[in-house]
Amino acid sequence: MMYLGICLVIHVSNILICFLEDGLKTLRSLFVVLFSDNSFTITSFLLATFISHKDMIRLSRITKIFSETVLVQKTSSVPSMMRKLSTNTYLSAPSDCILPEPPLPPNEVVLNTLGEPTLASLGLNSYWPSGWYQSLLESLHVHLDLPWWGAIAASTILIRMCMFPIMVRQRRHLAEYTNIIPQVTVLQESLTRARLSGNYVEMMRTSEKMSQLMKNNNLNPLNTFKYVFLQAPIFLGVFTGIRGLVNLPVTSLQTGGTAWFTDLTASDPYCILPFLSMSLLLLTFETGAELRSGQTQLTIRLFSRALPVVGFLFVMNMPSALVWYWTVSNLVSLLQSVILRQRLVRSYLNLPSVRKPPPVIEKKRGFIAGFKECILILC
Repeated sequence: MMYLGICLVIHVSNILICFLEDGLKTLRSLFVVLFSDNSFTITSFLLATFISHKDMIRLSRITKIFSETVLVQKTSSVPSMMRKLSTNTYLSAPSDCILPEPPLPPNEVVLNTLGEPTLASLGLNSYWPSGWYQSLLESLHVHLDLPWWGAIAASTILIRMCMFPIMVRQRRHLAEYTNIIPQVTVLQESLTRARLSGNYVEMMRTSEKMSQLMKNNNLNPLNTFKYVFLQAPIFLGVFTGIRGLVNLPVTSLQTGGTAWFTDLTASDPYCILPFLSMSLLLLTFETGAELRSGQTQLTIRLFSRALPVVGFLFVMNMPSALVWYWTVSNLVSLLQSVILRQRLVRSYLNLPSVRKPPPVIEKKRGFIAGFKECILILC
């Protein structure tokens, strides 16, 4: 009796082991994921030797549920045995087996106290100088309740006042340099004669004298460019900041003008603003005539009078916001130039008075000699 019980237990154990092995083989070969360039496919490989017709129907339903819930991943290779078995049973994946792209975040437009979209919600107010200027404009427009044309004018005056010390230093440097122009002219003529004659010893000696002259007067020719480079990023940031507002465009700018230029995103229909801007620029050049040397006065005068004419052709079709900024900026420059010409102001700011250079009578040269001298000076 005990022997029969032991044999029965062993027989049942063998049956369970065979069933488990067959089940594992069936589940292992059930799903193989294939990847192609065009689409994802899920292929079910069923071992017909272990599964009946009813079980195949049930497994087909399970395959469908599995393909809808499992994320398909790419496999680099598939065993050759599985490729051969793929001809037995093939189940196509449903069209929704690939997960859709995540939705984009909602584009929320934040309104300020005036009921207008904030510049930050429109993608402006960056961390560049142009974004800083846009933040300044928005603060003046929202917190002080200034119209856009008033905010542009107020910000321009504020920036020019902050840059006034740089302008004073630049004027001081130009005045000191203008006072030694006669001595520099004599040395330049000596240097030119030495170049024409090929006397390199005299050239070195004259160059050393000119360097010593600059050193004694605490002057550096590069200081002129230094002041220009200090101001250039500020004006460039203002220009790009206003242009960014206009190009978007900010809707409130279309009604943020005044007088005849109510739309700041459009050009002035009467070209009055471009004319005013270039006229103020010309007057600013004329008020600085005392800082010009006698030898270069004619050239600078021609350049300063031609620049406003050419500039008018460029700015006449630009948005009114930009031209309005240039008009206010040129007006402030003109007022500063007039103020700095006053004797009390010059003494308070320690600006040296500009001495008129003695008239220099130049000898007439032929065309070839003059052309050769110009080439030598440029080289």
